[in-house]
Amino acid sequence: MTEIKKDYDYIILGAGASGLSLLHYLLAEPKTRSKKILLIDQSEKNANDRTWCFWEKEAGAFESLLTKKWSRLYFHSPAFSKLMDIGPYQYKLLRSRDFYHYGHGLIKEHANVTFLLDKVTVMDKDRVNTENGQYKASYIFNSVMYAFDIKPSSSHLLQHFKGWYISTKEEQFNPEKPVMMDFRIPQTDGCSFIYILPLSPTYALIEYTLFSETLLEKDAYDVFLQNYISKEMGIKDFEIKEREFGIIPMSNAKLAKRKGKHIINIGTAGGNSKPSTGYTFRFIQKYCQTIVNNLALHRDPLHGTTSLIPKFKLFDSIFLRVLKDQKIPAWTIFNDLFSKLPPSVVLGFLDEDSHLWSDLRIMNAVNKPAFLKAALKEIIP
Repeated sequence: MTEIKKDYDYIILGAGASGLSLLHYLLAEPKTRSKKILLIDQSEKNANDRTWCFWEKEAGAFESLLTKKWSRLYFHSPAFSKLMDIGPYQYKLLRSRDFYHYGHGLIKEHANVTFLLDKVTVMDKDRVNTENGQYKASYIFNSVMYAFDIKPSSSHLLQHFKGWYISTKEEQFNPEKPVMMDFRIPQTDGCSFIYILPLSPTYALIEYTLFSETLLEKDAYDVFLQNYISKEMGIKDFEIKEREFGIIPMSNAKLAKRKGKHIINIGTAGGNSKPSTGYTFRFIQKYCQTIVNNLALHRDPLHGTTSLIPKFKLFDSIFLRVLKDQKIPAWTIFNDLFSKLPPSVVLGFLDEDSHLWSDLRIMNAVNKPAFLKAALKEIIP
């Protein structure tokens, strides 16, 4: 048996959004900042492999790391287009490379934090086996996604996306007018939209996003982006500076928040990805803050945590069923919301920060027959 190399208070598996967020809050809390922490990842995390976009009313924990933020967003559909003022929210863009750099800076600044470049092979009880050793901790926080059971009655889709950061010689973009969603593209492969986040007049992230049950062929994303940029946007001369690709499960299947007493799942593995939208970053922050508050009070890390407020869990399940059943074109759902309601109401609802009156307004805005049928299927299996 491999010898246990060292005991730690906390082991964090994965140095991505959730792992580094948890580390941030642990080191910001006086009662946990001196704990012995081991962070394990099989990658050095020094590339910009993700872009996290989210909205907040106030300055967030990582405000200084943001690349850009906006107070207005375009929404486009075949039936409706508008540059929307989203106040009191701001839409924020955080590049993963900047976030990783910040996280590794924390590790260097704190002698009680160790980063290990290694591959995890086994998690069991209070121990982690890697290819090169075994480690023990009071709590193991796992952000590595695992296989989970999907029941026949569950609704399960994939959000998959490919993005290009492109540079142009001539000015092509208005940095103050990003596009949150553009549904004016073919919908043959599922719910599909483009978003365009301009960082300067000559530099922008253009991303192709789909909600569907299966992925496209590997080259199909690039073919679409090339055609969209050159034909729809009319940009012939551009250079691809960076690429990113991701897959987020959109499922109402129940994800286990823990495995035994010592292993706690965080991030998407802990149910922090909102099933109906795939938005994750803001929910990670709420979840990690709660975990650290509990640790500081010597409570179980998951005390008082619920991946989703019950009503929002039901709303998400209904939305997923409508998308999966395809009784109405998917773009019409978002069209109804943004054309009939103030953006702040829609964004608050999607951020699970709404009250009964706002919920009723949302219900009244969407296609009631389609959503009622889906609701009955969820409530009465």
